[in-house]
Amino acid sequence: MSTLYGPREALADRYRIALDLGVGCGLRQGETFGFSPGDVRGDFVHIERQILMYKSRLYFGPPKGGKERDVPLPKVLAKRLLTHQERFEPLDVTLPWLDPEEPDLAREDRRKVTVPLLVYTGRRGAINHTTWNTKAWKPALADVGVIPPLPERQPGEKPSRVWKPSGEHGFHVLRHTYASVMLEAGESIVSSREVAGALRSGVHAPDVHALHAAGRRPGTVRHRGVVHGLGRKSLRSPRALDQPPDPRKLAGQSVIPS
Repeated sequence: MSTLYGPREALADRYRIALDLGVGCGLRQGETFGFSPGDVRGDFVHIERQILMYKSRLYFGPPKGGKERDVPLPKVLAKRLLTHQERFEPLDVTLPWLDPEEPDLAREDRRKVTVPLLVYTGRRGAINHTTWNTKAWKPALADVGVIPPLPERQPGEKPSRVWKPSGEHGFHVLRHTYASVMLEAGESIVSSREVAGALRSGVHAPDVHALHAAGRRPGTVRHRGVVHGLGRKSLRSPRALDQPPDPRKLAGQSVIPS
């Protein structure tokens, strides 16, 4: 999990909160880019949309499988969200809504949805995940040695923008980290998957390792009301925000052993 710190610092300031949302709430990449401050409901984040790419165009749409869900919002992440929001004011973005039940409806005939997005491009637009991976995420990974850098340009050649596949270092690793921390804190495999959403292929090896390392049987935790939303009164201790995020605090703040 320590490998998350370097890439976060290598990301542009406006994008660091995306990593925090992935680790702290287990959001998928499209859900992160579709996140709005209004999705915070007290001590939870309600996940009801994502940004999708369909026929080379961006849309809003429901979460994967059409399943909305609520995930606990750790206090430290709530602070980071508000601090980010104060630096980068949410941007109203309007996109058509991609209804899975109407896949053939023309773009111009789809209902338009306007959402104040927390994470957006420097050009003030919704994020295309492919472009972001190429120009932000993978360069950050390369800067700290997680993946190889782009090949050096030879005389007369155009700069290459073709990265080697990042494999297990893709954005989804943040969700796996979230699930692992939940398991290590004592959450059951079933409940951690319900919170994070179904992972691609069930429980992954790091998750099982974390469960064994926890030294306790799953399901031995209870949730307490220790997490706060984005109220400004809870955000007057910014010193911790200057430090790299601790995944255990981001993802484990709301899961306290009995």
